[in-house]
Amino acid sequence: MDPEKVLGMFFSWTEGADLTILKDGQRIGQMSLSTQEKKMSSGDEGLREVSMAGSLGGMSVKHRAGAGGARDKEFHWRGVMSVTDDMNFPKGDFVLNMPKIGMGAQFGFDNPAGTISVDVRSGDKEIIKYKGSPTGLKDLPELGWIGRLLPLDALLGGRMSEGMMKAWAPELTGRYGSTMVAGRRMLVYQLAIRGKNSSSGNQPRTEVKLYLSETGEPLRIETEWGYEALAAVLVPIDLYDGGE
Repeated sequence: MDPEKVLGMFFSWTEGADLTILKDGQRIGQMSLSTQEKKMSSGDEGLREVSMAGSLGGMSVKHRAGAGGARDKEFHWRGVMSVTDDMNFPKGDFVLNMPKIGMGAQFGFDNPAGTISVDVRSGDKEIIKYKGSPTGLKDLPELGWIGRLLPLDALLGGRMSEGMMKAWAPELTGRYGSTMVAGRRMLVYQLAIRGKNSSSGNQPRTEVKLYLSETGEPLRIETEWGYEALAAVLVPIDLYDGGE
């Protein structure tokens, strides 16, 4: 089916959605997702935005090289991205906080300008302040341990950042079918977003799949990195029953 129809359903859902985040089948956090579509004056393009907020917890990582043991981390984030009709992302801004260790970060990208900005602080101390090409991030010595601490290696130093900052030129595919959800059969719509230019070497192309109910409510977000987000009706009971 026409992918624009599925995309239109997604942006017309005004109630927002609360989703559980899983990594390789294990519950690691939750997120809220909302969309906004502003109609402009005649002849102008409309503005679409996706807003997100969430938290991750129950994971352990080494704080930095040489530090003993591991720390449980509680990770909060929020952000907003603008979205064009052809599913490119001109701009985005995100705020990340780890209150237990007093660390916070701001991350933004501006595709028209070709820049990424990163500002990382620990308390009042500035650790990273960078604005420039995404390729320059690889030269920052602090990025290694901060990337592990804030689980942002893929976003700040890998092919995702490179894919964002060039013409992603995504392919959109729309599908629909029926399936059982919470004991009843219902129509489900799928929007598959594949980046034409996001492949690197033998790496597969970036792909994200969005599943919607017949009313446009987000039911599932599926990625190729092992992360997914599920609506409450799809989360297995054992993950709510003390499962992490």
